[in-house]
Amino acid sequence: MAEKNIDFIDGVFDQTEAAEILLSVINDKIRFHNVSILGSKERSDGDYSHSEHRLEQLNKAKDEIMRMFRTECDQNSRIRIKSNISIEILE
Repeated sequence: MAEKNIDFIDGVFDQTEAAEILLSVINDKIRFHNVSILGSKERSDGDYSHSEHRLEQLNKAKDEIMRMFRTECDQNSRIRIKSNISIEILE
């Protein structure tokens, strides 16, 4: 098995930039799972419970991020975001 770690996001941002970055990534994942569910339903080819579960998790994360920015940040807040992606090739 090969594994690769990639620094995906690493920086300090103002509140608007941070929200845009985080919500963009989450919205793309939400869109991916919605398309996956739709395709599975159209083909009637299987179980899409994983995508439904991920949608719940992603929507909760999105709500949590928006709530955090509304309640814990002011306009002058700087936000550090670090995100690492671990990729493992399974054989």
